[in-house]
Amino acid sequence: VLSAFLFMLLLVFLFAVLGNQFFSGIKHGYGITRRNNLDTTWDALLLLAIVITGDNWQATMRDCAIQAPACTTTDELQALLSQGFVPNDPTMDKGDCGNAAGAFVFYDLFYVIGFNVLRSLFIAVLMENFFNFKTQGGFSISDGHIESYRRVWRDFDPFAKGTL
Repeated sequence: VLSAFLFMLLLVFLFAVLGNQFFSGIKHGYGITRRNNLDTTWDALLLLAIVITGDNWQATMRDCAIQAPACTTTDELQALLSQGFVPNDPTMDKGDCGNAAGAFVFYDLFYVIGFNVLRSLFIAVLMENFFNFKTQGGFSISDGHIESYRRVWRDFDPFAKGTL
């Protein structure tokens, strides 16, 4: 269980650093907000912890895939800066557009790998608790009970379709 948890933590940290490198400074929208963004590694860790649970991760992916004319491209920003425009963020040197292909690959890959690791971690905890409980003296279900259940279920579902 600990090794799966550490692997998941490493996976989230790796994707947080990658997300920070590729998607920092993206224009805020419905999924990328002032609090949920990839501007710093810490914010990216928090955002990816939300994404791995499946909480509206598609909106975050679509916000990272924003393209012109819905955002300011780097060429447009350079033209504005050459005309004397002073941005709110003095370190702003590139536009706030995203990358559609990169966002789809990044979020799909993270969600598929992360969700499978999270699911495996959940199942491992359940199995560990089940076997710990079974080895203790208070376990009231024996292997005979389980075999009896299988026989009765086979009588109700003779073609093994999984439904009654």
